[in-house]
Amino acid sequence: MKKYEIAIHIADLCDENNGWKKELNVVQINEREPVYEIRSWNKDHTRMGDGVTLTPKEMRLLKRICESMEFDRIDGNMEIPIIDG
Repeated sequence: MKKYEIAIHIADLCDENNGWKKELNVVQINEREPVYEIRSWNKDHTRMGDGVTLTPKEMRLLKRICESMEFDRIDGNMEIPIIDG
């Protein structure tokens, strides 16, 4: 059984219709190095949905990508910069 601990709650990203929240957290799983996670949680954090886990290196790359994007539109004509890790 996995031991799963939210070490740092960074932000609530959105409230979902089912009462759950999508959150950005730093988590530690089974005594491993902490990682960043984006995932949905129920109100008392006893149940979780599927999520995305990112190492610190992957989070830095995602940050660089997001900083270079325009978020005011999403369509097939978006120019997405290519950034190597």
